[in-house]
Amino acid sequence: MIHELFEQQAERTRMVVVQYEDQQLTYAELNAKANQLAHRLRALRGEAGNPVIGPDERVAICGEKPSRWWWGCWGILKAGAAYVPVDPEYPQDRIAYVLRDAGARIVLTQRRLQAMLQGTGTVLKGYGDNGYSRTLLLDDEGVYAGSANDKHHQG
Repeated sequence: MIHELFEQQAERTRMVVVQYEDQQLTYAELNAKANQLAHRLRALRGEAGNPVIGPDERVAICGEKPSRWWWGCWGILKAGAAYVPVDPEYPQDRIAYVLRDAGARIVLTQRRLQAMLQGTGTVLKGYGDNGYSRTLLLDDEGVYAGSANDKHHQG
């Protein structure tokens, strides 16, 4: 899988893979953050105690494209899910349609966009058992729990 190739590259090189304004991430740094996020996503449980994220699940990602957006995409893939990009510039009714149509139970976003997403009527604080999405904030360091060295890809 593509994330396995990325992990191999992260082990071989210290090259910068993402540069945005004054931020830079090497393959290893991006891989470590993605692993931490994947760990968090796979640990999420719904109200009934069932895993929220797994194979064939979709996770929306809504935000600007600095480094956190990139490790969000990799973390989603490593958790075994697919990512659904949502442009924060879309009108709220379009965002609501995309989230409902995708069936995304989790939306990765930034703190400054959380209120806008909740205004769509499709994003709540629950974990998606009720037909609504739950947000996790890419700019909240508490989201990045777990070992940065764990490999979380599906075999």
